[in-house]
Amino acid sequence: IAQRKVEATDPLVVKLKERIAVVKRNRKWRPEYMRRSVYEMDQEMREKKIREGERRIRDGKREILEGKRELLEGKRELQKSKHEIKEGQDRLKEKEQLIQEREQKLHENQQTIIKTSIEAMRALNIDKTTIKKEIKEKFDLSDKEIKDYFAE
Repeated sequence: IAQRKVEATDPLVVKLKERIAVVKRNRKWRPEYMRRSVYEMDQEMREKKIREGERRIRDGKREILEGKRELLEGKRELQKSKHEIKEGQDRLKEKEQLIQEREQKLHENQQTIIKTSIEAMRALNIDKTTIKKEIKEKFDLSDKEIKDYFAE
């Protein structure tokens, strides 16, 4: 019966309701009835709080699992990004090395051309001052670099 709706036509229910009404009016039993009612309400509240706590625990566990899953996904993405960065750095190093090699070859070729030009102009009996002037202009060299070529 405990505050639930039941069929009033059931003889047991009718008799029980009559006895409850008598107990409510009885001075001797009323305090006991009231204590019992408060106890039952307290018990219901405890059960309700327990169910609510259990629900919160389940929700918390679900959130923790979801957080762990997101954390794992984040770690995977981080590893992937680190790998991509490493690959990019490796490609960059290769390209820098290739650029250095090409610059070195370019410098060597320029030196060969300058030396060949100097020899060709000397073979044509052009004076040293004119050769220095021409080489300096054509190859945009400093005075020190010109001196180094003529020191050889």
